[in-house]
Amino acid sequence: MKKRILQVVLGILLVLLLAIAGFGVLYAGRLRTVNSIEQLTNYDDYNLYRMDIRYDYSIDDVINYGITDNQSMIDAILKEALPLLPVKMKAPQFGCSAFGTVLDRHIVMGRNYDFKRDTSAMLVYCAPKNGYKSVALTALDNISANEPDANLKKKLACLTAPFICLDGMNEKNSLEIVARYSIVNLNDINKGDFFLIGKHVFYPGGVVSDYPPVSTSIGGGKMQAATVGLNYTLNQYIKVMGEYKYSRLSNVYYPMDKNFHELQMRLMVSF
Repeated sequence: MKKRILQVVLGILLVLLLAIAGFGVLYAGRLRTVNSIEQLTNYDDYNLYRMDIRYDYSIDDVINYGITDNQSMIDAILKEALPLLPVKMKAPQFGCSAFGTVLDRHIVMGRNYDFKRDTSAMLVYCAPKNGYKSVALTALDNISANEPDANLKKKLACLTAPFICLDGMNEKNSLEIVARYSIVNLNDINKGDFFLIGKHVFYPGGVVSDYPPVSTSIGGGKMQAATVGLNYTLNQYIKVMGEYKYSRLSNVYYPMDKNFHELQMRLMVSF
C-alpha cells in the first residue's frame, strides 16, 4: 500500500515537473522579450521605448482563431501572446478604419488613424522565423502600459506588441502614401474687442481710447495645415521620405502673411 502511494506521489511530482519545464520552455523567449525593454527618452510623463521580440509567434494563427469583431481579435491576440494564462481584456472602442483589396495579383491595403489620447510609444523589433524582419511603433496607452517596465503586469502586456503596431517597415521595399490635416488655434479674443494694427493693441468693447486700454484678448493666431507625402522603404535600414505641406495662417499681427508652402525630403538610415 505504501509503495503504491509512493508511486502515485512520484507520478504527480513528475507530471508537475514536466508541466513546469514545459511552461518554462514556452515562456523563456517571452521573458527574454520583456527583459529587452529599454527606455530611450526621459520625459516627465510619456516616453519612447524599444523592445526586441524574442519569442515565436504567428499572425496566421491569430487570424485562424476566427476573428469576427474587436473582442474576438483581442482574445486571439492574448491566446497567442500569453498562452495558458487566464488573461482577459475588454476590447476598446476603436475609431479607425481599414481596407484591403487585390489589384493585379498584388495586395493593396490602407487605413485611417484617429487617435486623441496622449501615449508613450514602443519601437518593436521583430524577426519571425517565417516572415520578414521589421520595426514598427505601437501606442502603449492602448494596453495601459505607458510605463512598460514599471511592473510585471505591464511587461506581460507588452508581449502583445507585434499584433498592435500602428506603422512601421519591413526589410523589403514598400511605398507608403500619407496625408495629414491639422489645425492649431491660439486665439482667445473677447467678443467685441477691436485690434488696432498700427499699435498692435486690442481695445475692449470695440472703442479705441487711451483709457482704459487694457484688454485680455490674445491673438496667438490660427494655423491650418494639409500635408501629402510619399515614404519609400528600400530595406530595413534605409527609408526615403518626401512631403509637401500647405499652411494657411490667420494672425491679426501679420494679416498679409497667409499662405506658406513647404517641400521637404528626408533620408533615414538605421544602424
